[in-house]
Amino acid sequence: MTLQGGAGLGVIDTKSQKMIRVIPIPGIKGPHNLDLSLDEKTAYVRDIVKHVAVVNLATGKTEKIINVGNGHAGIDVSPDGRFVVTGAIGDTYVSVIDTHSLKVRNIEVGNGPHGVRASKDSHWIYVTVSKDNVVVVINASTMKIEKRIAVEQFPFWIALQGNP
Repeated sequence: MTLQGGAGLGVIDTKSQKMIRVIPIPGIKGPHNLDLSLDEKTAYVRDIVKHVAVVNLATGKTEKIINVGNGHAGIDVSPDGRFVVTGAIGDTYVSVIDTHSLKVRNIEVGNGPHGVRASKDSHWIYVTVSKDNVVVVINASTMKIEKRIAVEQFPFWIALQGNP
């Protein structure tokens, strides 16, 4: 779990139902959201400002701090593990991080992208664009926008079958 007050990540033993460890994450402000790699050895932690921390869960060490868009947002590791996507509620683009090289590609989507989720087959990226009242659909192979779906007021989070 993220400890948004700044401590980092809290680790809970689900068997004993007790918090067993706090992993500090120097270099980020207010851990906001997180997702795990497919092998569950790496946590990708989104802060409330403009960073994603790559944290080795075995060692507790922050391996890299990656600059992304401004403001808090959702974060999602694609089901195939190829990429991590995060929004930026205070910006106009999503950031797609290659999990092998940790290089970032920014894709302009509109005002206030927040919720992000890859499809079960990792072919599509869905982004709620809160201030524009749309869900943007990005082709993950080409990293191009394929569609904008008009929705009701202020879409924020998103869940997809196969990758809730």
